[in-house]
Amino acid sequence: MKKTIFLSIALVCFALGTSLLINSEAKKHINPLAFANIEALTEDEPGLNEITCYSTFRITSNDPEEDVWVITDCNGCEEVNVFEYRDKGTCTKKTGAIFV
Repeated sequence: MKKTIFLSIALVCFALGTSLLINSEAKKHINPLAFANIEALTEDEPGLNEITCYSTFRITSNDPEEDVWVITDCNGCEEVNVFEYRDKGTCTKKTGAIFV
């Protein structure tokens, strides 16, 4: 029984050592440009999450039949119902994490 346990532990140590050696050798031969490409792919591209927004608008109206638009407020990048709007810009809508 002791012999089996010893052999099992020795086999696990050998496998762990071999995998660490292979991993360290692989890191030496990978092109740094490959790492830069992977890093660039995980970052948000400029303008990717930017949406059109408006900084000046009117929320109230005396005329109940006046058309209502749904726009994005530049302050907070949230949607609001308005009756008129101007001063177009962009804001960045935060999104969840990207898993690769």
